[in-house]
Amino acid sequence: MKRKGNFWQALSSQKGLTYAELLVSLFIFSIGMAGVAPFLVLIPESIPGGQRLLEINEIVKLKINAIQSLPLYRLESMVGKSFTEDLSGLKITTRIEPSQSYPDLIRISVEVSWKDLGGNTNSASYATYYNKREATPY
Repeated sequence: MKRKGNFWQALSSQKGLTYAELLVSLFIFSIGMAGVAPFLVLIPESIPGGQRLLEINEIVKLKINAIQSLPLYRLESMVGKSFTEDLSGLKITTRIEPSQSYPDLIRISVEVSWKDLGGNTNSASYATYYNKREATPY
């Protein structure tokens, strides 16, 4: 016996879902969730790492601002020197060097290294330049 109309009209006239449609939709949903699952595992691991990087950025910013606020004669006496300190699990190395290309600039670089929760050593480097012409002499 033939139905009148096309296939899509026949489907739209049904009321409710069949078991096959329900199983297909659950299968498609489970494939989508399987794709998202690895990210759900990574999120709790990345939050402490992100907080640590925010701490490091703030420490470096304060350190660079403190060095840049020094009078020029004091900063020039530190050129060519390197300072290392440990601060709550962070190894912070600050270098003050003359610029290779421009004699009016002093390069301030800060390198921070730390161990993450897995015991791996990570590091981040930051650098900026101090312009002698804009410095306060005293």
